[in-house]
Amino acid sequence: MSVIKFIKRLLVVLLIVGGIITLGFFSHIDQSTVIYSFNYKHKMLQTVNAPRLIFAGGSNVRYGINSKMIKDSLQVNPINTAVSAGVGLKFILDDLKPYLKPNEIVVLSPEYDHFYGKYVWGNEQIAQAVNICPEDIRTLNYNQLKVLAGALPHFNVKKLVESLKISAGLKNKLNVPSYESMTGLNQFGDTYSHWGMTALPYPPEVLTGSYNEDAVKVITAFNDYVVKTLKGKLFLTMPPFAKKDYLRNSEKIAYVNEKLAETNIPQLGKMEDFILDDSLFFNSAYHLNRQGDSLRTRKLIDDYRLYLKGKR
Repeated sequence: MSVIKFIKRLLVVLLIVGGIITLGFFSHIDQSTVIYSFNYKHKMLQTVNAPRLIFAGGSNVRYGINSKMIKDSLQVNPINTAVSAGVGLKFILDDLKPYLKPNEIVVLSPEYDHFYGKYVWGNEQIAQAVNICPEDIRTLNYNQLKVLAGALPHFNVKKLVESLKISAGLKNKLNVPSYESMTGLNQFGDTYSHWGMTALPYPPEVLTGSYNEDAVKVITAFNDYVVKTLKGKLFLTMPPFAKKDYLRNSEKIAYVNEKLAETNIPQLGKMEDFILDDSLFFNSAYHLNRQGDSLRTRKLIDDYRLYLKGKR
């Protein structure tokens, strides 16, 4: 085979593959999964009035805040913007920025995983997030684009296959448990449908990779935006974490807390306050059940009141 014929055939293959990936991007499958709540939460950020208290982070926040308790106790309008840690810490904060208003108060609870390896940039879930919020592509840096380039082909082909199955009647809809679906969210953006369910087994949480200083840089840059540009306030709070999983990750968790303390960004509570009994978790070392959710929320309310008291 001549070189020219080989190049022509290669181009045909690339066009076919590219076409499939593109069709996958624009195909529509059952949009009931919680990852599609980005648009729902954007709408809340656009419509909920002041005084607002905005919570950001991964699913530790989505599963771990009782916004009704916060609203009743602090007389503010809470907005739980969290969707999933897998989109990456930078994506979470960049996606939030356009919806923040002057004098905004934000409470950020990153997952510990965000500080190790390349998780600050996200995993394959960033392909889902960009598919839902294509306007966020403009905020991606080189590291995120690398993750996206690796994730898009697999994600879009899988999405296309699922769409074809549903269209052909081979599958009615995606099999999504209520606590990972849109219907599992309340009006504040909290996941609550698992309240009352029996805890599910989950694999051990192990923080892998080396400490990545970029995570703290991302947080400090966001803090500068909130404080200097918006004249607002950013609080950090540490995620809830099951005690059995903490024991195998204690050194890495302590190092994260040491580095965050160096930023001088005010914190609500201490890391130790949120290392909780295993019985308070549902299906992950980060996901609280109703009892754990209430316990964590009460602690945040008490710490926020201490801030208000000191401010007077």
